[in-house]
Amino acid sequence: MKRLFIFTFLLVTLFLRAQAESDLDDRSSYPVKQMQKELIQEELKKKPKVEQTNVRQAAAKNNIDQKAESDTDTRIPQPAFLQQRERILKQLEKKPKVQETNLQKAAAKNNIDQKAESDTDTRIPQPVFLQQRERILKQLEDYPGELAITAEVKAKWKTQYKRNDGHGTRGVHAVVPVSVPTALILTTEGAPMKNAPSNKYTSEANVYLDYETCRNWVEVKFQFKNDLGIESGTNNKIALQKGWIGYDFFDDEWGDFDAEIGRKPASEIFDSRLQFDSVFDGALITWRRRWQATGEFFIHGGPMLMDAKTTQIAVLMEGGLEEAFDTGGYAKVSLAWWKHAGADRYNVYNSPKYRYINPQILLGYDFKRETIGIPLKVYGSFIYNCAAEANVSSAGKKRPVAWYAAIQFGKLKKCGDMFFDICYQSVGAQSIPSFDNAGIGRGNSTSWGDLPVIADPTDPANFTNPQDVLTLPADQVQGNANYQGIEVRFYYNVTDQLIFKATGDFSQQKTRAVGGGNTNRTGELQLIYQF
Repeated sequence: MKRLFIFTFLLVTLFLRAQAESDLDDRSSYPVKQMQKELIQEELKKKPKVEQTNVRQAAAKNNIDQKAESDTDTRIPQPAFLQQRERILKQLEKKPKVQETNLQKAAAKNNIDQKAESDTDTRIPQPVFLQQRERILKQLEDYPGELAITAEVKAKWKTQYKRNDGHGTRGVHAVVPVSVPTALILTTEGAPMKNAPSNKYTSEANVYLDYETCRNWVEVKFQFKNDLGIESGTNNKIALQKGWIGYDFFDDEWGDFDAEIGRKPASEIFDSRLQFDSVFDGALITWRRRWQATGEFFIHGGPMLMDAKTTQIAVLMEGGLEEAFDTGGYAKVSLAWWKHAGADRYNVYNSPKYRYINPQILLGYDFKRETIGIPLKVYGSFIYNCAAEANVSSAGKKRPVAWYAAIQFGKLKKCGDMFFDICYQSVGAQSIPSFDNAGIGRGNSTSWGDLPVIADPTDPANFTNPQDVLTLPADQVQGNANYQGIEVRFYYNVTDQLIFKATGDFSQQKTRAVGGGNTNRTGELQLIYQF
């Protein structure tokens, strides 16, 4: 018990002593600090008031609070450059709003957001052309539609050999067939008869512009096609091959209905290897309907202008079924109504030139790649001229039938791809008009023999008297019908954009009774660059 009492007494003594020492330290340090403060105040009081005012002005000028300085005296002093940075930042914050407004005007003028600039200050600056590209892309995003610009450049070499009744009709040494009357030295267009060269070199460039929104679209194609050579070359052959405007009345997953108007190659609208080589200048209505089990049914057609002088109109129509019953089969039926009972620009009524009403039936099957390992398609069509009449020019018989059969395999998508097509064609003398013939043809370089032929186109009286239209004997009729032959086409992708094309065809007369004997051989090589 005694020991516990002694131990408690010692602990209390030590605690009281420690507390006393702490109070002594506070009391001893307090006068020192108080004395330092009083000495500083006395020194300041002894100085003139002018100097004290100067000190305050200097402090205000440098944006330094004396109280803040006293509070930071015990801290580690900041480096000089950090102090200078803080002063600069404070000065910038107190700049007048006029300068800020000027900066905003400059940013608006250069399409630059100040906030975007501050965010990109720490990044590597972009080149000027990249900044300009981003601004252009941002502007294009504001447009409601999509604009596509594509082009292709072609370099061609074409060679052709033609004989008519044993006489060559192409090249320097060609002669006019003996069956051609001397009075018929002009074509139906009034151009002098001349023999085309055996070899032809051509440079061609096509520019495509396509603009599309959710409801309407525009298609434009400019063609620059000129013959090469110092003496034989041309440099002014420019054509608007496509100027097409379309509007979609409705479009959903089951069908669509739209209308189009303008100019477009008929071959891009209607399907055939023998016809639709003319330009469709008119209006087109298209309706499509999709059935999941049956396929996709479509029909389109409309009027096209033939001659504005006489308001001559033709009508082209086509309908069909594609992907029939979920297979590669398809069928199409078309009608080309060229017949014009009124007077043409030569005042010829019911002209033989337009005496054509051509229905066509086309069948084809596109085999799936999974079936045989390569893309393969077989197709063919049958054409009949319902307006054909037996006359002297047709050797007393109607010759209204034309047909073709073709096979193709391959597909062009990337470098190394190939495409091959073989087509056999048989065209009667009265089946297809020469101005719309897209097949091999007879190689008629002069277009002589296309009906009707005016006895003397230089005589104005012949343009008002339809009796002056000549009825050519059958052996003098040429045109570009009455032939049978084969056409071969080959494409190869040298690169993704560069395509090599080679074509060759051979044709001869279908019957000697019309136009006599005729032989035509043509070969062509092309390099095509698309971008």
